[in-house]
Amino acid sequence: MAVGVLLTGTIVFAALGVAACVIFPFCTAYETENITKGESIQLTIVCISVATVCLWGFWISMYMHQMNPMILPERAVH
Repeated sequence: MAVGVLLTGTIVFAALGVAACVIFPFCTAYETENITKGESIQLTIVCISVATVCLWGFWISMYMHQMNPMILPERAVH
């Protein structure tokens, strides 16, 4: 059950990341005197890719931590 959710979430993150890498560079990248349009597109793709991987890592760690929650701290008895 949990593997299906993890796989589905991973596929959704990958699809959204690819879609964002295709759509956003053409909407947000523009040429200035210091950077060409090609460099701006590359920078946008790198930023989107890194953000997607970081958000996926955050999501998967939060989801997996909730699979086996520790309700109360366990006190070690000596």
